[in-house]
Amino acid sequence: MYELSPAGSGWTEQVLYNFGGALDGYQPTSGLVEDSLGNLYGTTVNGGQGLPCGTFFRVTPGIRWTETGLFTFPCGRAGQQPYNLGKLAVDSEGNFYGTTFEGGTVGQGIVFEMSISLEIATETVLYSFDRSGGHLDGDYPYGSVIMDLQGNLYGTTFEGGVNGWGTVFELSPQEGGTYSEGIIHNFNTGPSDGLNPYAGLVMDRYGNLFGTTYGGGLYGYGTVFELLPNGHGLWTELVIHSFRGPAHADGANPYGGLIIDSNRNLYGTTFTGGAHAAGTVYKLSPVGGILWNESVLYSFKVGPSDGANPRGELVMDGHGNLYGTTVSGGNSGPGHGTVFKIAP
Repeated sequence: MYELSPAGSGWTEQVLYNFGGALDGYQPTSGLVEDSLGNLYGTTVNGGQGLPCGTFFRVTPGIRWTETGLFTFPCGRAGQQPYNLGKLAVDSEGNFYGTTFEGGTVGQGIVFEMSISLEIATETVLYSFDRSGGHLDGDYPYGSVIMDLQGNLYGTTFEGGVNGWGTVFELSPQEGGTYSEGIIHNFNTGPSDGLNPYAGLVMDRYGNLFGTTYGGGLYGYGTVFELLPNGHGLWTELVIHSFRGPAHADGANPYGGLIIDSNRNLYGTTFTGGAHAAGTVYKLSPVGGILWNESVLYSFKVGPSDGANPRGELVMDGHGNLYGTTVSGGNSGPGHGTVFKIAP
């Protein structure tokens, strides 16, 4: 875990914490959530106290930052491999919500809640995905969840549903602390829809949901979609952009999710595609009705002078600058990736 601080015309990196391996968590794929005291929370896909199934951790600031493994996922029914692409959701009481890719009742993933008391995190499994025995549920969620003002949770599954290509789901709180699940969209094969969403969702001020799919769409390179609530639990999906791939200098195959600004502009990355087939940063702007305009803000280059293949979610500062990471490229050794800034 690292921090980058501006220093003159450049930036200075400080390593805040090195994950230790077997007893500690390792491979942190989630983003970080900060509390009012500056503590950072996240998940690791692997590691833990004697188990290889992932952790929920906190890193506390100080002269020397310290890490506390608050919870080790015990595999099996309590979940394992919490990718949580994006970051965990937090409610007003400081409880955390996320997903695991596997584990649960039939091993196809869960949605969990973590509550912290006296330095101990307690997990509650809110829902286990189940596509066995003819059930038409989603399965294997990579992305995390978001929460609306009523406490409903929304997320995606990479596979499952009626057609097997993934779902968008809603979990609604019920009396007694339980949750009921509803599938609000089943992704379809063919050019009319996207396939296999890796990332989670964002919600605008009207309650509309937005997300990305890695594949599908008109050209087979993935999509950005919108879901509009119609009332009575029904939703309408619109594909607001189909990526066209490198032949058209457009992006292709978005792993990462979206961020949204106050004007409802959407920003994201694609893993490949663009002018140099090494990924892009893009913007989608509403232009009226159901129409959106896409612009490629940057195409990554191949080689040591630039990063390549961005996979994570972007961050925007108060001046509209965008920050993100790439998994390859850069001038360090064989190209282990970069942290980048896109200025408007």
